[in-house]
This record gives sequence, C-alpha cells and structure tokens, in this order.
Amino acid sequence: MNPIRARGFTLIEMVVALTLLAVILAGLIGALATFARSASRIDERTLASDDVRLVYAFLSQSLGEASPRPHRRPEDSASVSWLQGDEAQLEWLGLMPARHGVGGLYHLRLRLAADGDLFLYYLPYAGDDPPPDWNAAAAHRLLRGLSGFAIAYRALDEPDWRPAWRDVEVLPARVRVALARPGEVWPELVVPVLAAEPLADVNRSARFGGMR
Repeated sequence: MNPIRARGFTLIEMVVALTLLAVILAGLIGALATFARSASRIDERTLASDDVRLVYAFLSQSLGEASPRPHRRPEDSASVSWLQGDEAQLEWLGLMPARHGVGGLYHLRLRLAADGDLFLYYLPYAGDDPPPDWNAAAAHRLLRGLSGFAIAYRALDEPDWRPAWRDVEVLPARVRVALARPGEVWPELVVPVLAAEPLADVNRSARFGGMR
C-alpha cells in the first residue's frame, strides 16, 4: 500500500489568502484609526464641557454674591456700583473662591480677547480710592476659541434685559452670560444677584432725599 502524501497549498492559494488577510488588516486599521479620532473628539468635547461647567459655577457664585458696596466715581463723585458692564465685558467687586488660592474680596473683570479666548482679570480690593489699575491685574484664561460672547442685565423692577449696566448705584437682579464655540451649543447662564435693589427705590430716594 502506498502512503498518503499530504497536499500543501498552491502558490495561487497562498496569494489569495495573503490578499484576503491584507484586506482584513487594512479594514481593522482603518476602524481603529476612526475609533481613535472619535475618542479624541469626545475627549475634547468632554474637556470643553467640563471647562464650561467650571466657568459657570465660578460666575454663579461670584456674581451671585457680588458686593453691593458703592463707590464715588473720580470724575464727578457720583455714587455708583462697582458692577459695571456692557455686552462685551463686565467688572464687579466679588469674592474669589478660596479654592483658587486667592480667596477674599477682589476687583474682577470678565473680557473676551481678540483671538476668542475668555479671560478673567483680578486685583485685590484695597478700598475705594484709587480705582483699580487693570494694567497691573493678574489674568487667568477661562476658555479658548469662543465664537460668541454676550452679556445682558436686568433690573429688579424691570421686565426687559439691558445691553449695558452703567452709571447705576445698585446691582442688577440678573446677569445673563451667553457663550458659543463653533459646532457646540451651550445653554445661557442666568445668575440671580442676591444683593440687588430696585432702581425705582434709588431714583425715589434721590428725588426726595432733600425733602426730609
């Protein structure tokens, strides 16, 4: 009886098998690369969301507890609130959370740079005179690459939002902050200011203050 000889792969079969293996590997590599890019985008969005949450938490606390202390404006000695701002920037006197290592009462300024980065400038409060020198302020970048930034204000006794809060002695009842970045949607932040007072009371006191 003749022994059975084992049959090996032919050259054509080997080429076909290697080709199929190369196609499978190419597909796996492409899938892994796509997964890596998706994971990277998710990480970036997660980090951005975390940064926004931290910024919102800071503004909610610091603006919500803004000091109602007025000061005398140097040019005319009028009594005005430290909280002054418009759609593009906001200044106020508030507490810097101790967890940032610089707790206490500070002059604070929120402002968007030309490149779209949002900065917080801060100076320790040292009394009402002289006014804060923002050129000497420390700066902390809060967010990068914003495509939109807007602030609005609402008085305690008014239903509509104002684009600016200027030359007013009292704090607004609400401050609204809207942020935007390309491809991302973030909710507006509306901060209730605890020490707000009605504008009507201030106007009435000014009008009848000399008749007591």
